[in-house]
Amino acid sequence: MRTSQFSRAICGALLASLCSAQNASIEPALRDPDREALLSLPWKEFDQTQNSGWRVYVNLTRKQYLEAAKLIEAYLERHGELTPRQRAITHYHAAHQYIYRAVRT
Repeated sequence: MRTSQFSRAICGALLASLCSAQNASIEPALRDPDREALLSLPWKEFDQTQNSGWRVYVNLTRKQYLEAAKLIEAYLERHGELTPRQRAITHYHAAHQYIYRAVRT
C-alpha cells in the first residue's frame, strides 16, 4: 500500500470513528422520554428529584422548556391527590418553564 492510500485509509477510519462517537453521544438526547412513565411517578420523583420527572426535558443537553411545562400541567391534572403545598410548588415549576422558554428561545 502506498503512503497516500494508507493516509486515506487512516483518515477514513478516523472519520468513521468520529462520526460513530458523535452519534453515540447525541443519540440519548434525541430519544423522547416516556411520557406515561413520567406522569406515573410519585410526586417527589416527578417534581423534586434531579434528572427525573419533568427535569428530563431541561437537562444540559435538552432544553425543552415548553415540553416540561406541558408535562407538569398534565401531571397536575392527573394527580388530584397532591397536597396544596405540592400543587403550589408544581405550579411554580411549570410557570418557571414558561418563563425560561420565553427568555431563552
